[in-house]
Amino acid sequence: MARKLFCKLNHERGEKFSVAGKLYTIGADGYVEVDDEHAPLLLQNDGKWADPSLATAPYKRPNGPPALILADAQGRVLSPEEIRTLWLALDSEHHRIATLFRTLLLTAQRSGEASRMRWAQLQPTLFERTEDGLVFPSKLEPIVWTIPGPDAKNGLAHEVPLSGAVIDLLRDLATHDETERLRINSTRRAKRTQTERSASEYVFPSRKTDGPYVEIQKAVQRLRRRTGFGFTAHDLRRTAATLMADAGVPENIIPKILNHTESGVTRRHYNLHAYRSEKRAALETWARHVQTMLANKQSATRSVVPFRR
Repeated sequence: MARKLFCKLNHERGEKFSVAGKLYTIGADGYVEVDDEHAPLLLQNDGKWADPSLATAPYKRPNGPPALILADAQGRVLSPEEIRTLWLALDSEHHRIATLFRTLLLTAQRSGEASRMRWAQLQPTLFERTEDGLVFPSKLEPIVWTIPGPDAKNGLAHEVPLSGAVIDLLRDLATHDETERLRINSTRRAKRTQTERSASEYVFPSRKTDGPYVEIQKAVQRLRRRTGFGFTAHDLRRTAATLMADAGVPENIIPKILNHTESGVTRRHYNLHAYRSEKRAALETWARHVQTMLANKQSATRSVVPFRR
């Protein structure tokens, strides 16, 4: 029987390693399937070997020291300390990627849905675009992100009321991207060599194409190396769903936030706007809980974390 694991640290695409004479190859996504009998030789529990003798397990890499650290691929929940470490590690990423990952944690939505978020899906409109830049309303209005059915895993449109923390993140992202776009266009007009860059419909556009950002797994791999622990993008959703209950969010509301399909609910009887106020209250509670977890690390490093005061 094979057991699917994922690499937490120090791996390369296609890298090979051997265990008790059997050769394994790490996939481009960081996953590898190993025989059940070999899995205990590669696993760590909370950063410590269950058996000290396994610290020098009988496996090796053709080039380099035995530095592989693997974990079960079924998913995990990040600890508060890991959340703080990841949040600060995101400061070293491109601002668009950092905002995407923080939004994943604060909204508990799927990475594929969040990466395809469009500005037009946010209502009321977050800003107005003018020739001189973006104009934001003087009064912060409650904003709802509506994920259209074709983008949702279950095919049902889904409303996500955005917390003030997420709105602040998106405002900062929009301002940064628009300032950069206007600067680039000013240079291009002066040189008269390239066409001007148009504003993207996507909140998290690709830097290489006109579509949305799709290289989430590459960012996850960088962040694994930077933080020193393993996780997947989906673990952020799992972490939010699990810790929301600890934050006091009613358990019957959490599935509504996650857009889990209820038994017996058909498209005919589906109510897109149901539980909007309850979901908004829950996501505000969750954002405050995350802010509390970050508080100690913020004060210790003086890192500015964009939460609404």
